[in-house]
Amino acid sequence: MILQESNTKKCIRFCVCLAFLFSVSLATQAAITPGTIPTGQDIGIREPSPANSVSDLVSILASLVRWVYVVFFIITVLYILLAAYNYLTAAGEDAKIQLAHKEMKWAAVAITVAFLSVGAELIIKDFLTNKPPSNAPSNTPINFQGQNPGTVPPGVIP
Repeated sequence: MILQESNTKKCIRFCVCLAFLFSVSLATQAAITPGTIPTGQDIGIREPSPANSVSDLVSILASLVRWVYVVFFIITVLYILLAAYNYLTAAGEDAKIQLAHKEMKWAAVAITVAFLSVGAELIIKDFLTNKPPSNAPSNTPINFQGQNPGTVPPGVIP
């Protein structure tokens, strides 16, 4: 009897979810003209996208990374203060000392995540803006002993 009730509840939940998804898909399909690509307004998104170019996307990414950086450094400071408090009040208790060690480890993890977020921002920014790194070799041809850039130096097989 209990097994039948749980199956019945599952079936009812499934039917309700299916009905909801079906009604949403019908509403979305009714707003789209066949043969066209829908815009955000067609599917119910009222606000325009804040990222209209690559520089906008990079600035959004930079602000997100800045927030992650700040939040993780605040967490780090809190964990370090908490670990310091636990060290001071441990009075030889191994449990409190172990807890303080764990808090210091998590503070180190928070610092690592903060620094990785800045590094990830730089990598993604370089990828999106498609700029070569500053230490990359240039594509200018090498001039061998006064020769024209298009010629092959003596002794080199083309």
